Amino acid sequence: MREPSPWIEKLNLMPHPEGGFYREIYRSKKNITPGSPIDGERSLSTCIYYLLPSGAFSAFHRLRSDELWSHLDGGTITLHVVSPDGSYTRHELGSDSRSDARPVVVVPAEHWFASEPAPHMDSLAACFVAPGFDFKDFEIAAAEQLASLCPGQSKVIERLCIR
Repeated sequence: MREPSPWIEKLNLMPHPEGGFYREIYRSKKNITPGSPIDGERSLSTCIYYLLPSGAFSAFHRLRSDELWSHLDGGTITLHVVSPDGSYTRHELGSDSRSDARPVVVVPAEHWFASEPAPHMDSLAACFVAPGFDFKDFEIAAAEQLASLCPGQSKVIERLCIR
């Protein structure tokens, strides 16, 4: 059994329902009000640390807000994104200027997405959500439904969905 990442203790991270570990580090004191694109009051923005240990993954899910991922440490993170029309995009998130990875990746609202770290590497990111994250706006994908939306990626979808 491998040692847990030192980031878990150092940043006081806890398990996230979609996989990996997290801790909210910022929540705007200003809120948006009902009647906006998001129902109910929400913070303007939020930010968490998000750790994906080697061998873990963040299962396909979607938010009602945009999410910006910023690479902080460790290996590259692959983000798999399925748009509402079923098109698929793969992004590499990382901070090595010699690779094709980008240090920041944006996942638009209402897009299904999953992420996984490079093999044998822990990966730490910061995730900024605007309007701010609320579990009311968080939906885990059903593999069969998502695979029917994007049949060309059914193997990736099956592998990165919670059963």
